[in-house]
Amino acid sequence: MDEALSASTAKCAVCNIAPYGRYFGVIACRSCASFFRRTVFQHKVYKCRKNNKCDRYKEGMRNTCRACRLRECLRAGMRHEPKKVKVTLDLLSESPTLERYHMGFRNFLSGEKSLFLMENPEAIFSNPEYKPLKLAQWMRMEWGCVSLLHTLCVKYFQPFNELSYCEKVEILKQYWKYFQALYSAHLSASAVPYFEKSKRLYNMVLHYRYYLDLNTMREFFPQEAGCDPDKVASYCKPVLERASTYHAKYYDMKVTEMELIAMIAILFWNTVDKHNLLSAEMRHKRDAVFVEINSILLNSLGGINGSARLGNIISFLHMTMDRAEEVNELWVMAKVFLPKFTDPWDANVWKEIVRKE
Repeated sequence: MDEALSASTAKCAVCNIAPYGRYFGVIACRSCASFFRRTVFQHKVYKCRKNNKCDRYKEGMRNTCRACRLRECLRAGMRHEPKKVKVTLDLLSESPTLERYHMGFRNFLSGEKSLFLMENPEAIFSNPEYKPLKLAQWMRMEWGCVSLLHTLCVKYFQPFNELSYCEKVEILKQYWKYFQALYSAHLSASAVPYFEKSKRLYNMVLHYRYYLDLNTMREFFPQEAGCDPDKVASYCKPVLERASTYHAKYYDMKVTEMELIAMIAILFWNTVDKHNLLSAEMRHKRDAVFVEINSILLNSLGGINGSARLGNIISFLHMTMDRAEEVNELWVMAKVFLPKFTDPWDANVWKEIVRKE
């Protein structure tokens, strides 16, 4: 501990308990310093449920509201790329369209985690390890997530639900491919520290805590499926290697959570537009996404860098669609090798899911 902090009067500038040293420009305890570090480096997004008026520093209340805790860190003088931190703090209140989509995406994540726990109940009371994915598990997770995505679109991407039954089916069938390509890249990027530590670097995370090891792909295909696992794996591997390169690019871009939400939304409205079904109201929703993410990037990165970042995001979306189409063609051809294989965008599956709403 610093000598300057040895006096009994020294206090953390954020929460007023005993400090440990100087962090991010202020005297602070380890807990507040760690909280601020996680918030900045992981691009955390917080929102106060009491309109930024929490009385957090009553006895035992330090961790109740993370939004107000971050606000107190900034008021105390903690700084690390201050513009970016300010944008993170005010993100949701200044971006109502992205806020709504962000809420829907969080519900999707929660639903997918529940699907995983149904398959792995022993993980309910622990932080689950990543598991190698098998074909049967993949099919069940895909079908479950298709239903979750449909709920996301119907509830949060209004007025999508006003389209006809057939229109919704066609849009969702195509959007699922794009969403899954982007989402799996996000999951793979989030898992990089785990796989680096365990020295398993050649993996793609396709669903919550489920990964596909490209070096042992034959294990993904069961013998009882009536196929030669080695033959199918050798056929699939080149396409999935290109998908893995796409995942690596996502990781290298260090995509923030709000950038991910914006990409999810843009892909959705662009899919509607490809079917010539984008109404004036829908176009306005898509424009709002562009305006809000552009404002976030300009405020956090500045004019030149913010514009370049937006261009890179749009370019990455084109790559997302290309990879999604290539992987989709792979699964279509998989039916030749796997007669019993049923993919989640099969028309009958989609019709049943949409009919339930």
